[in-house]
Amino acid sequence: MAMWAEGTTTRTNAFDHNTVQTPTLANGIAIYGGRDNTVSSNVVADPIQGSGHVPATRCQAARRGGYLKVHADNRSRADRVGDDVARDLFVPTA
Repeated sequence: MAMWAEGTTTRTNAFDHNTVQTPTLANGIAIYGGRDNTVSSNVVADPIQGSGHVPATRCQAARRGGYLKVHADNRSRADRVGDDVARDLFVPTA
């Protein structure tokens, strides 16, 4: 699942009570840009090459601002980011 703010900043969107099971080449939940968004009560399990959650500003996304709430999510074996880098929640610095 991806939330993408391209050109115009989107705001107050939510991913709530979803299940993402075994995505092959993608992250479970990705938030690209935007502001005041919420990710809650989701299940992300067994991504093959992606991470469980990725908040980012890459892919020509509009600037991120406000808050991004991630809470009450269940991540199961969703800790892979890239090659052999293990994290549960990946937050890029750039």
